[in-house]
Amino acid sequence: SPPVSDETRFATLGMLAAEAKKKRKRRSAAPVAIAGSSMSRATTPGEPMTWSPVDAASFSLRGPNYLKDKKKQPSPPALYEPFGSDLLRASAPVFDVPSRVVLPPKRPHELDLPAWLPRILVQTMYFPGTPPPLLSAGAARPARRTDRDDARGPKGWQVVCYWRVTAETASAARGDPARWPPHLKLWKQYAQLAETMPVLNGCLKGVASVDNVHDKDLGLPRLVKQYNAKPVLMAASAVVGERPGVVKIAKSDDSEYLEFALDVGTDFAALSNHALYSMRDTFPKLVLDLGWLVEGRAPDQLPEGLLACLRVNKVDLAKAVDVDDFFKDAPPNAVPPPDS
Repeated sequence: SPPVSDETRFATLGMLAAEAKKKRKRRSAAPVAIAGSSMSRATTPGEPMTWSPVDAASFSLRGPNYLKDKKKQPSPPALYEPFGSDLLRASAPVFDVPSRVVLPPKRPHELDLPAWLPRILVQTMYFPGTPPPLLSAGAARPARRTDRDDARGPKGWQVVCYWRVTAETASAARGDPARWPPHLKLWKQYAQLAETMPVLNGCLKGVASVDNVHDKDLGLPRLVKQYNAKPVLMAASAVVGERPGVVKIAKSDDSEYLEFALDVGTDFAALSNHALYSMRDTFPKLVLDLGWLVEGRAPDQLPEGLLACLRVNKVDLAKAVDVDDFFKDAPPNAVPPPDS
């Protein structure tokens, strides 16, 4: 057989980016549902089955001298602000959700954004209907599910959160990069390269904080209490070297949106899966704050700051909208509701 050239053995970043672009072109871009139509914005604190904004300063992140003193401080303002959330019931993950939903029209500050800056940021997280089996130590990641596995098991749940760029972020991004806060610089790097660079992909961190964690009737698993309000890297484990990311990236070629997607059943450790699954009857009691950021690992990348955050209030999984109904019920010329 002919020798294999270096070019065929090792894919360059350019080749990976070109392949990602081809995949995006193969996706259907016709919107068939309204973003955030399955859950409402809260009108009163803690209103069940709603979402609400949350102050970024309530999240404690790495401070400017963290590498020396290990001290954390409140996050500066997030780069994006929430405008909706959806809770769906699905037999398998649905990725690239923003290509299938009607997004809100552009506000004045969202016009003519820098080419690298996504106007819309979307988080998609799928929770399987049954957790994977616990392996020897309970820490290994489960094997990837197949379509046959998804068809056999009960439907899972997909949580989708939507944010849009703030006026402050848009203004800063148009200005001198030397004056950008560290988390904006990190976000530019992540938005441009994380789709094809596994180690950079693994720099995304999620923070989940149960606001009412001290309520006596919650009965939270010990693992959940242990990691409450602590940032967790969205990366696979590695015996040696840096950890590759598990985040699936979808974005439009015109920088209209960027989606980061996770399949809890395969991207999280089996023990974490079981802890989350055991909480399914507890979710209707939880007031949960979610935050996302790119980890700062060098002095010039600190202090850290949130990309986006929001609060979800007392979510009842039994009230999730079936994904097929969600994507078929929107009228052809559907438009999102006006800004709150």
